[in-house]
Amino acid sequence: MTVFYHTPPDGVLRDEVKAWPFPTARSRQSETAELRSDLRSLGIAPPYRIVWLALKPISHPYYIINGDLLEERALVPTYDANGYHIHVGAIPAHAIVGAWTMEEYE
Repeated sequence: MTVFYHTPPDGVLRDEVKAWPFPTARSRQSETAELRSDLRSLGIAPPYRIVWLALKPISHPYYIINGDLLEERALVPTYDANGYHIHVGAIPAHAIVGAWTMEEYE
């Protein structure tokens, strides 16, 4: 099983993961424009919901996602050294195999 992790931007865990990676901070605007351009070149025209996935947990709370249950076309590697991927569209509830919160650690 390919395992991905996702930290929701609002810190709230739900049955289905929906997230926008496009930050409004000025320092991230060029990165956002580049990502939109890359998606267009793949034939994916924004605005689509985009979910950032990582190969290891970044912070809590986070979802544990079975990557084998995601549609292959929707999963786009970023080729970042840390192994980030983006998923085009919301992560379906059946692909979420677990979640971790700080309360579970304490």
